[in-house]
Amino acid sequence: MPENKDFPSGPKPKRTWYPWKEWADGEVRKFVRGEDFVVSPYQFSTAAKRMGGRHGWEVKAVVDGDSVFLRITPPKTKKKTKVVRVKVVKK
Repeated sequence: MPENKDFPSGPKPKRTWYPWKEWADGEVRKFVRGEDFVVSPYQFSTAAKRMGGRHGWEVKAVVDGDSVFLRITPPKTKKKTKVVRVKVVKK
């Protein structure tokens, strides 16, 4: 029977296997199964699209056999507008 233990404390582990932020530079990159990733090419391209959705990146993925071509483009910076709320007081 397993022992009751507390979860180990310390820093949280990284939640991503790949350096997506480094790859989000708009360049087309070729990834090869077995060298750059171990899952199926479709799973890898899906993971890239999901990560892009979380960060607002545009992700273009093409699967060619055991290779995946990815272009991850960060969002264009937009001028931020400040929202001001005004409370109307009636007398």
